[in-house]
Amino acid sequence: KIKTSDGPKKPGKSVIYANKRVRRLLLQVKSKKAIKWKDVPDTFTVKVNGKVLTVKTARKGEDGNVRPVIVRPEHKSDVAAYIKRGALSDQYTGEIAGQAHQLGATVIVGKVNRAVADLNRGTQHMTGLDSLDSGAQEKAISEYRAQKAEALRHARRISADSRSLAPYLHVALHGKKDYEQSRPNDSDIEIGSVNGRSCDKETRDWFASRLISELAVRNIRIDGRAPIVIRDKRLKGDPTKVAGPMAHGKKYKTLQIEVSSHLRKNHGEAIAAILVKLLQEFSDEVGSQEEPQGIQKATSDVAIDVASPESEPKDASGEKAQSPDLAEDQTSSESVEKPQKFRLKVREQFKSQVGKVSISKATADKIGATPGCFISISANDRQIEIAEVHVPEKLRNDVILLDAKSREFLGLKAAEESDFQVSVY
Repeated sequence: KIKTSDGPKKPGKSVIYANKRVRRLLLQVKSKKAIKWKDVPDTFTVKVNGKVLTVKTARKGEDGNVRPVIVRPEHKSDVAAYIKRGALSDQYTGEIAGQAHQLGATVIVGKVNRAVADLNRGTQHMTGLDSLDSGAQEKAISEYRAQKAEALRHARRISADSRSLAPYLHVALHGKKDYEQSRPNDSDIEIGSVNGRSCDKETRDWFASRLISELAVRNIRIDGRAPIVIRDKRLKGDPTKVAGPMAHGKKYKTLQIEVSSHLRKNHGEAIAAILVKLLQEFSDEVGSQEEPQGIQKATSDVAIDVASPESEPKDASGEKAQSPDLAEDQTSSESVEKPQKFRLKVREQFKSQVGKVSISKATADKIGATPGCFISISANDRQIEIAEVHVPEKLRNDVILLDAKSREFLGLKAAEESDFQVSVY
């Protein structure tokens, strides 16, 4: 959402205020190449519809909130069109979701731009780093989880304690760039399960095998070749993809499906039909067989979700597809053990372990954590719900290693000592 300002805090005649995500998009359009996060400057210029505009870091608007983008009214339409050119990774996913909805799938659609709130990340993602409106990420994730719980209730597959009563397959549909031979481990479609943590590998492999078969049956080709389908190589899925199984038990399975731009644009209807067919097979046919290729018997319904589509899904009448009414969020992450309290000193995380939380072996043993598992940590009334654990051999018992983003989210500084609550999933 682009905020216009013509009041006392309006930008200069040739200035745009933008958060880091939007600055990256603007820079990618300008340079016509992918830009790494670390290479995004605070200030640069872009030429938008013949006008040279200076892009600066995000700032507060008249309402006191930091906005993803603030422009003068006369620049809004031009800047919006320019940004959209750099944000096409999920283009056509909305149409695919709409077609899947018409075919009977439960569909959850993220209608907020990922520059404001990213449903593919946790509540702590980018919050407080000049990237989001205050509370936008937390609110979006809470609503998203409520929708997933509502889908389970609608399918009558949820117990009183929010556990999934039968295997339930949830597909998170994403867009990716087209295949490039020079890019290591690239593909046209990638199926991610966070290395078997959000969905067992047997189900993942069954889904991949059936997907490849259905693509062949429909004779879907790209430049004369069959689409390349891989599993858990480049786009394995963010650790937050395990939130469903954590909240609802191992019978709740989540697969992230990344589909190339070419397939979404030229074969979207076929992709929707294939996804729904496989989900229905999981729900019906798989449940009628005796232990087919390691997959549990299943009698559950299925769901597809799409984050930030270019267009909203429509039903057969052309109206917007209706999502279930929001229910009270019953899917907050559940820990196997109650949180334990520790007084720990914060240190800088190793560069090779950014995104993870490092704790000592003694601390890990006390909470029952093992390297690579997921924990929840909280401090200063803020919580990182899902973080992967790293256990260095010689880390002191009173130390915790956090990267810069995690420290800022928790309101902590390196070398600061603080009270933590830590629990393992």
